[in-house]
Amino acid sequence: SCVSETAVIAPAQVVEKPQDVVCVDDHNHASAPMTRAPAPEYVPETPHHSDWQRPSFHFEGKGAAGGHSATRVASAPATRPQPVE
Repeated sequence: SCVSETAVIAPAQVVEKPQDVVCVDDHNHASAPMTRAPAPEYVPETPHHSDWQRPSFHFEGKGAAGGHSATRVASAPATRPQPVE
């Protein structure tokens, strides 16, 4: 059995594009209208539950860092730079 289908072809519609308006001033540079691109839809990340806890840390020290908390004296005294001749 042979079945033939008839396709209905609709005439193409002509869509007129709006003309871009360019302002012409007495400037020495080009100008063009701004275009806007659609932004993708924002999808926030799903929150996740975590049972992580910071491991305990036992600190043994003076609690400060730097020369004002040094426990020993420097091995050499401060020196002056050599004069430039």
